[in-house]
Parts: sequence; structure tokens; C-alpha cells
Amino acid sequence: MNCNTALRFVISRANTEREVLGHTELMPEHFFLALLKLSELSAEEISPFSAHKQQTNVDIMQIRQVLRKEKIDSGNLRQKLTEELKSVSEENRLNCEEKVKKIFEKAEKRIIRDDLPALTAFVLFLVFFEDLPDSVKKILSDKPGHDQKKE
Repeated sequence: MNCNTALRFVISRANTEREVLGHTELMPEHFFLALLKLSELSAEEISPFSAHKQQTNVDIMQIRQVLRKEKIDSGNLRQKLTEELKSVSEENRLNCEEKVKKIFEKAEKRIIRDDLPALTAFVLFLVFFEDLPDSVKKILSDKPGHDQKKE
């Protein structure tokens, strides 16, 4: 899979989130936490010596724009989602890697459809945002004044 610097950060960060939470399988929520964290950083903070800082900053800004439009505070959502994931049972974490695989397959189809040179963090974010994990939907639906997207 050809992916950009921002997405490599997201993949690495998702594994860190999994480890910190003591989970054995990667869950879609680990990737979503990583995407939210990405939106709070800059290319300089992620990869100071990268030759691809401009594209990384574009990914970050595009994710921030969607979050801003949806009135989502990434830090607050990250905190609440992390708390929610601490109490997820092992049983509910089964088959999550299959879910993650399907998300990446959907993202890869999107880059083919849109004729993009690589899978970017923003494309992955859009795929997630089209079908948010239930735990994220629950947190967002509890947010005052936030209308959850109709399905």
C-alpha cells in the first residue's frame, strides 16, 4: 500500500493507542484516535526532516476543516473515546482487525476512483467519517447541540 507521511504517522499512532489501552487487536477506534491526534499537530511535529511536510500539513488542515465544520473538538472527543475504550470487553474487540481491513480496502478503492497517487490520512479520515464507529457516534450524539448525521 502506497501511503503518505501523515498516514504512516496515523498507522504508528493507532498501534500506540492500542498498546496504551492494553488491547491485543487493532480496532477502528484506535485509528480514529490517531486521526484526531494528527489534527492537533503540525508536519514539523510529526516528521521534522520529511520532504513531504507540505502534503502532511494539507492532510492535517483538511481534517481540521471537517472537524470544525462539524463542531467537533478533537481533544475532547479523543479523551471521551479513550475513556470509552478502556471499558470495552475483550468480546467486543473480536474481529476488529477485519473491520480495519475493510476500512482500508474502502479507502484504497476511493484513491483508485479519485485517481490519487497515494492513500492519505485525509482520505482515510473521510472513509471513517462516512461510517463512524458506534462508540464515536454515541459520544457525538451525547454532545449538546450536535445533530448526528442521518443514515
